[in-house]
Amino acid sequence: MSAAMPPLPQTPAARATHWVQPLALACFWVCVACTACMLLAALGAWPLAATERWQTLGVDAWHFGMDGSVLWLLRHPVLTSLLVALGCAASALSSWGVFRLRRWGLWSFVALLLATAVTNFALSWWLDGVLAQLKPLFDDSAAAMDSLRARRIVVAITMYGSSAVMAAMQGGLAWRLLRPDIRARFR
Repeated sequence: MSAAMPPLPQTPAARATHWVQPLALACFWVCVACTACMLLAALGAWPLAATERWQTLGVDAWHFGMDGSVLWLLRHPVLTSLLVALGCAASALSSWGVFRLRRWGLWSFVALLLATAVTNFALSWWLDGVLAQLKPLFDDSAAAMDSLRARRIVVAITMYGSSAVMAAMQGGLAWRLLRPDIRARFR
């Protein structure tokens, strides 16, 4: 009976870059799950958008003077869900490219990391603006106004703070992915 040949030892460079493919595969499955959830949300929004209650919500938002972007989101919930699903599908494709060690996957993944970091700040700014539009609704109650102001500050700190943390993490990951030893693995 012969013994199996022991595995060859990995070089330090191979061990240092071994984390890329498992990370990419995990990102791929998360993006696939997010895509599926957003497609299900679009299916759920389809009949909901036609209901009288949803239409009333849109009209009320218009009467309250809400921002045009909020009105657009209320008028197009299915399209909004499909656009988010498209972004998730693009991220899944990019993650698959990184998993397969394709150069296009690496560059698209890094581009999506950086675009997402910027988008997080833009969405934080947008949400803060939407909350600011609610102030006139509470002008008659000082207690409600104080509560809204306090909640807006908490939401702003949370949103901008988490955006900063995520941008630092995404920037760090992009930096690590673009190191020469890792880029050399991609073809």
